Amino acid sequence: MQVDPEILKNFEGNYLGVTNGYVSVTREANSLVMEWDGEKVLLEAVRNDLFVGQYNRRKISVGFRVLDSDGRYAIINGSPCKITEIERTAPAENGRIMKVSSILVFLLQNLCFTLANMD
Repeated sequence: MQVDPEILKNFEGNYLGVTNGYVSVTREANSLVMEWDGEKVLLEAVRNDLFVGQYNRRKISVGFRVLDSDGRYAIINGSPCKITEIERTAPAENGRIMKVSSILVFLLQNLCFTLANMD
């Protein structure tokens, strides 16, 4: 299935989630590619907002939900990852270390947000 490039553009970015850690989604030609723990995964469209791919020899599903510019999510195998401005700084070979540090950053961001919004 072909997805409109303008729709694909909305899904590009870096995402962070508690279960999946850090993932990066980019466009290559008219497809999406997700980098997860140092492995690149070609995503094939099932619908405009739902994709499948192979990761560690297992089939995965990746859905995207765009609420607004700050509320963008990638849902990987049912686990949400929120869009983030954090850039990957660790080498791809350190994927496991990056995953743990990404989870810690995600938790700290949510804690700070929660504390800032407490009355």
